[in-house]
Amino acid sequence: MQVDARALQARRDRELRAELADDFGVKKALEKIRIGKYHLVLMDVQMPVMDGYTATRAIRAMEGERSRIPIIAMTANVLQAEVQQCMDAGMNGFIPKPFTETDLKEAIGTVIG
Repeated sequence: MQVDARALQARRDRELRAELADDFGVKKALEKIRIGKYHLVLMDVQMPVMDGYTATRAIRAMEGERSRIPIIAMTANVLQAEVQQCMDAGMNGFIPKPFTETDLKEAIGTVIG
């Protein structure tokens, strides 16, 4: 998963913790969500092993409150059809790449409130 590490580092410095899953760690990340306690998922839409839509549907199929974790889609494709596909898969928000720290804060604020 490609993520702007500087934006996440800035968030981490404010007592938030971020865990990154690489392109081949999607199944491992899904398992971590299933057994752990997370407040938010930043989901890259285009990953080689499992795309973000499939991963989001897997999270939504989990038991209990884990299925309701807020998910923000991240993609360079900003066509309305892509945004709609993210929402149809169960994602709660959308942030176009590349993004700034301000963009990230706004997206998180929108889905978490």
